[in-house]
Formats: sequence, structure tokens, C-alpha cells
Amino acid sequence: MEMPFERKKHRLGLLYGLVAGVAFSFFAWGLDAIRLANSHVAYPYAKFVPALIICGLVGAAIGWLTIRLNRWYITVILWLVFAVLGVWLMIWLPIEFSAEFLSRQSPIFAQRIAYPMIDGVDQFRIIGMLVVGVLMLICGGIESTIVEHALSTSNGGVITIVLICVLLMGIAGLGVDDMINKPFREPVQVLDDLFDFAIANHGKEVDQTLARKKHLSAVEDISDLLLVNGRRITLIAFDPMLGQLDFLVDFHGTWVRCTTIYSQPTDCILVEELSHKYYSSPVQKADYPFWGIVNGHPSDLLSCGI
Repeated sequence: MEMPFERKKHRLGLLYGLVAGVAFSFFAWGLDAIRLANSHVAYPYAKFVPALIICGLVGAAIGWLTIRLNRWYITVILWLVFAVLGVWLMIWLPIEFSAEFLSRQSPIFAQRIAYPMIDGVDQFRIIGMLVVGVLMLICGGIESTIVEHALSTSNGGVITIVLICVLLMGIAGLGVDDMINKPFREPVQVLDDLFDFAIANHGKEVDQTLARKKHLSAVEDISDLLLVNGRRITLIAFDPMLGQLDFLVDFHGTWVRCTTIYSQPTDCILVEELSHKYYSSPVQKADYPFWGIVNGHPSDLLSCGI
């Protein structure tokens, strides 16, 4: 029969693994989700939620088994398995999972999603295993020591568990974020920043140098739509090199396709087959003076009949 001391030790092992898994998922996908939400991206938490559930449950099981079995070679195997899972999620979540998830949300996405496997994926896996694998092995290797310390103290032991796991798994998670999430996130942040800049300068004269720097000409054909309160941006396609990314932007039922090349917006075009119910013909130039200094004359604008 298991003694109360052993049960407490096993519970601390479970807590250790749970905190490690939650910390890893938060820093790898949670911070990314928060940044995407701030950039008006649709379904910003779609990757974080499954990552949190999977990593939390698997981490808790591995933490418990590490203490329960108490063999160094089993510890190495268990935490290496955890690392392999983390690296697999690193590739699977933003590509295969996201493509399937979006395709199920709407026929609009299902017909346009183009998520190829990225070039050099094996290199990403190798680097991911070096970063995540080493840190997880360290985290697993010191688990018994940290749990023993926690048993000999009161609340301070639990705090130590949290701090150690957050530090090691936080670094591992940030490594994952920088390798995979950042190339997907930066273009949409730049695009959303362009929308905000265009809205803030609607009807104003904008210095040509600043206009070129912000790529203001990319949104001159949808200037009226930008004034619609609320937008949802969805990544629908990218090339294997992650150089060109295409987005669908939903302005309350009027859809626009925007393209970025190496995080630089190039154009935003109305998708008329999706927006014919909300779209009316272009207005006269004289009606809406907007960013006139960009091209030396008022730009053509689209009026939205929402």
C-alpha cells in the first residue's frame, strides 16, 4: 500500500510535469495567440488551446512517471519523448492543424486554403530537438532533486517547482515561437499596423517618404472599407519559403485579399465574388480626398454599402 509520503511525492511529480507542459505551451503558442488577437487575427487561440491541453496532460503524466519509476534511463526516455512531441506540435499546429481547422470553419476558407509544407522542415526539426530536447532533459534530470526539496519545505517548495519549470520551459517555448510562429506572425502584424496607420491618416496629407515606408499605396483601393469598425484577418496561403503570405480580411461581410512579401504589404484587392452583396461601384475621386500626396492626386476609393 502506498504511504502518504509517497503519494505526496507523486503528486508533486505530477505538478512538476503539469507546470512544465503549461509553461512550454504558453511561451510557445500562448504569447503568439495574444499578439495575434491584438492584430485582429481570426481564431487567434486556435493553436494555443490544443497545445495547452496536450502539453499539460502529457507533461503531468511524464512528471508523475518520472518520480513513480525513479530510473535515470526512464527519465531520459520520458523527457525525450516530451521533446519529440513538442517539436512535432511546432510543425503540425501552424500548418496541418491550422489548415484543417480553418477549412472546417467556412467554405470560404476551404476553397482557398493553401498551406504547403515549409522548405527545410527537417532542419527546423533538428534545431528544435537541440533547443527543446536539451532544455527538457535538464528539466527532467533535476525533477527528483526539486521534488525532494519541495518535500522538505512548505510552500516554498512549490514555488521553486513553478520557477524552475517556467524558466526552462519558457526558454524552450520562446525558441519554438521564434523559429516557427514569428515568420507567420510578423507579416500580419505589419499588415494590421498599416490598416491602423491608414485609418489614423484618413483624409490627411501624408509625407511621401513615410507613405512609402508604411506601404500606404497597398490599401488605397480599399480606403473606405478601413473605416468599417472591426476586421478579422485570416492567413489563407503561403509559399514553402514563407516569403509570400496571402490573407483574407473580413470587414463585416466584405472580403479583401491582401498579400505580403517578406513582411511588406504589396496590395489589397476586393474579393468581389464574396462581397457582391455589400459592394457598390467606385465613387468619384472628388468625393473623398484621401492620401492625395501619395500619388499627387486623390486616389480611387471603394464605397461599402454595409
